[in-house]
Amino acid sequence: MLPLGDEDSIHIFLAITWRQKIGAGAWTGVMRYRNHYRVVGNVRREGSGNSLHIVSAVESLSELKRRIPVHIYTTSGYLKEGASSWLNQWRGRDWQTREGAEVSNRAEWQALAGVLDRVPVTFHVIDKAEPPCHLAAAKEMVKDLLVAESVD
Repeated sequence: MLPLGDEDSIHIFLAITWRQKIGAGAWTGVMRYRNHYRVVGNVRREGSGNSLHIVSAVESLSELKRRIPVHIYTTSGYLKEGASSWLNQWRGRDWQTREGAEVSNRAEWQALAGVLDRVPVTFHVIDKAEPPCHLAAAKEMVKDLLVAESVD
């Protein structure tokens, strides 16, 4: 069960699209607090799909003005597991994996770690086949954002 009815928290629905062929992607976040909505997003011309998932969380959370509990909804298990489980382990090992290699997307993970130190966040992985309506809307907006950027 998703905590979609939690009126005391901010709910952020994240979506990304990454086009390897052009080396660019876009992200959107639909932010909801009670009956108030805000949409944020941008295009990125570096990285990968995985790094863009992290960036979408960092940038959305950076928009918050108050310290209120947050629920982030994403289709990325990589983002959820990284933020919920792996992040503290990587910090403890000075951003090294168990095998001793540098953590992939280290700069993005470090940025997220800094935000998570200030904001209480719970991550939820959403089934792509049955997303909540706000996540479906975010996915449509992100496609439009990348198309608009590609035309410019």
